[in-house]
Amino acid sequence: MAGVDLENTGYHPTATGPTGPVSEKWVFETDSSFTAGAAVVDGVAYIGDRDWMLYAVDLEDGSERWSTELPVKLMNGTIAVAEEIICGNTGSGGQFVVTRRTGELEWATNAYHRQITGSPTISGGQIYANTDEGFVYSIDLNDGEINWNIEIGYRGRKTIGLSENMLYAVGRNPDAYAINLETKEREWTAQLDQWTMGLAIGDKMIYVGTQSSESIFGLNKDSGEIQWEQDVGAFVLSSISYYPGYVIAGTKKGIVCLDEKTGEKIWNVEYGGGKASISLTRNRLYTGSSEGVHCLNINTGEEIWRHESIGSVRGEIAVIDEMLIVSSRNGNLYALG
Repeated sequence: MAGVDLENTGYHPTATGPTGPVSEKWVFETDSSFTAGAAVVDGVAYIGDRDWMLYAVDLEDGSERWSTELPVKLMNGTIAVAEEIICGNTGSGGQFVVTRRTGELEWATNAYHRQITGSPTISGGQIYANTDEGFVYSIDLNDGEINWNIEIGYRGRKTIGLSENMLYAVGRNPDAYAINLETKEREWTAQLDQWTMGLAIGDKMIYVGTQSSESIFGLNKDSGEIQWEQDVGAFVLSSISYYPGYVIAGTKKGIVCLDEKTGEKIWNVEYGGGKASISLTRNRLYTGSSEGVHCLNINTGEEIWRHESIGSVRGEIAVIDEMLIVSSRNGNLYALG
């Protein structure tokens, strides 16, 4: 799923990622363009394009395992995978679920009236979604029926996060929210007065990026109280990524890394950055930009290598062992390693 885990950290705890300059192991070509990065499970990459097609691509050689033409247009966010199904968002205010091994459509709905923002989040047999009309929805994974919805404010933004039976979301009205999944009630609201750009959940805080103030906020998970605000000098364009000790985001001017407890800048660089989310391993940072794919030292921000031949990259980069799976705006999916 987008953000790797339910907390949207972007951290791959078991993958190493390629440490040296990479080459293209295989290329899967389409005649369209991709809406987001690929979701990778059990040796298969799942990804949809803007021509209503959903693909399952073998990681070993880049061959197509199956493809499905969807009855609804795929839009917004990386596919979410849960056990034997795949869930994705549509461009007209709904979602679909297909069987993971065959691509057979289980159900599709356009019941949410406005576009879903970010990617679907799956937990406990439920799909949680943030919508452009300002509601968070809980949807039954089996049939697509709405269990409940809660108004959070005008225009939800990016993918929600889950932690310890709490759901965290951000919107463009513009605030951050915590919803108790047991009571189905809003636990707190943090008024940030800024256009928010996604969140990541840490041990004791959540981290939210903004555009209008060019800042990143650290909020107390339990109360929503602002612990710190750091001016990063440019619009935050990607969602936030989190690794213990570090809060990292792509901005209009590059990449910035902050101390998770104080918000102080550890480093910032003027390469990379943009709308592509940031994927992390124990020692490396991987992200895309208009210049291709970048690998950085997570501790210093030093660029270790750059791969430019695949064009502009905006989707999440999946890290599998020592390989990267990257979707390009040119309509191709690449395995780099």
